[in-house]
Order: sequence, then C-alpha cells, then structure tokens
Amino acid sequence: MSFAVGTSSSSESSRGNASEEAKQQKVELVKQIRAHEVALAELNALSSFRFSCFGF
Repeated sequence: MSFAVGTSSSSESSRGNASEEAKQQKVELVKQIRAHEVALAELNALSSFRFSCFGF
C-alpha cells in the first residue's frame, strides 16, 4: 500500500515538472516571437529609410 502512495506522489511530481517545463517552453517561444517581431520592424524601418534617401 505504501508503494502505491509513493508512486502517486512521484507521478504528481513528474506532472508538476512537465507542467513547469511546458510553461518555460511557452515563455521562451513568446520571447522568440517578440524578438522576431522587433527584427521585422527594424528591417521595415531600414527599408523605408533606404528608399526615402534615394528618392524612391
């Protein structure tokens, strides 16, 4: 009977760890998305600047 209790708590612990890992992965993906959005905005601004400098 004590084995089942130990298995249950370790199962809950591993689910907690998996949940925490999933949250961390989501945070990292959101950071990457935002970094890419910033890069795209910078490229668009650079492109607009280059065209305006050359009279296009």
